[in-house]
Amino acid sequence: WFDIFETLKCFTLAIYNQPFTDRTRFYLIGNSMGGYGTWQLAMSMPDCFAAIVPICGGGMYWNAGRLINVPVWAFHGAKDTTVLLEESVKMVEAVKRHGGEAKLTVYPENSHDAWSDTYSNPDVFSWLLQHQSKSNNEYFDKYDNSDIYG
Repeated sequence: WFDIFETLKCFTLAIYNQPFTDRTRFYLIGNSMGGYGTWQLAMSMPDCFAAIVPICGGGMYWNAGRLINVPVWAFHGAKDTTVLLEESVKMVEAVKRHGGEAKLTVYPENSHDAWSDTYSNPDVFSWLLQHQSKSNNEYFDKYDNSDIYG
């Protein structure tokens, strides 16, 4: 996804700017390589997303302060040898360290497939719908502008 990152950003903005899109409820979810993409896209465009759900992914934890305004619920399998659990742990801890809202659910018996249990859990979608984007006046820090920081 790094090779097509600019395309992903353009695609995201194309959907975000459609007249039918509720910008206050724009969510991002992805698994495995898409979990990495979820973390990175949200850190690059934090003002677009109301909440994110990265599944068995990881990211640039030193940049996680950009997610202070984006609630995160991450998922990972404890027995994952493709993407180590530590990747999600580092990201969630970094978001929390910066004052953001982040939590991690670990499936103790799952390996890399953490998405089947996550996508079949209605609580995930209820949790997403509980979150709405903050208006520009409600942002807590300087990382609220994709034009500058994207």
